[in-house]
Amino acid sequence: MHARMSFCAVMMTCIAMAAAPAAAQDRRPGTEISGAIGLTFFRDFDPRFANPGLLAADASPDTFVDPLAEVRFVAYFNSFVGVGADAGFFPIYSRYYGETNRGGMKTELLASVHVGGWHVGRVGITPRFGAGVLLISRSPGVFAIVESDTGILSASAERFSRALCFEPGVTLQHAMRGRIFFRLDVAGLVVSHRPEPAALNPPFRRTYPKLSAGIGVGLGHGR
Repeated sequence: MHARMSFCAVMMTCIAMAAAPAAAQDRRPGTEISGAIGLTFFRDFDPRFANPGLLAADASPDTFVDPLAEVRFVAYFNSFVGVGADAGFFPIYSRYYGETNRGGMKTELLASVHVGGWHVGRVGITPRFGAGVLLISRSPGVFAIVESDTGILSASAERFSRALCFEPGVTLQHAMRGRIFFRLDVAGLVVSHRPEPAALNPPFRRTYPKLSAGIGVGLGHGR
């Protein structure tokens, strides 16, 4: 519920920013390169939580904080529209019953559209929407289920997998010295995943709140 409310808040913020009658930034066509660190609030990827009887009745997915490091490249066609490419790295792949397992990394690869370019003073406001893939280096998956008189037994394994992902968000940029800028991002990472084999692993879609901050440089445009 909390994740859905956060996603709705991000979407409403994007719409409000896009509709606001603010002044446009003095941005000529050019490019931006930036790096950032942040936090993402993930929930377990273990599909056994979606299979009744495979875990204890009171078991539920943990929500855990995963550190984030990301790089971004954006090319602007004009003052309002740009396209970008993002790569994000998450060192923790899952968490079980309060014990963090750092055995694998998640990598997010996005293509994005940046619309806007409004500013208030030296602060630029840009809604954006990205779509791409989340690469999960060690994704849990159930590969066998056996029912007996004593209960249900399952066997699971971890393997590399891919999941579709979408990311609506808002970027705030503060112009610093020269072409250097500080950026703050608030977003919702939407992951649509179906572990293999599909017959034993129900699909799921989850929204993970994301917050990051970093430094970048603008090339070929003014502010």
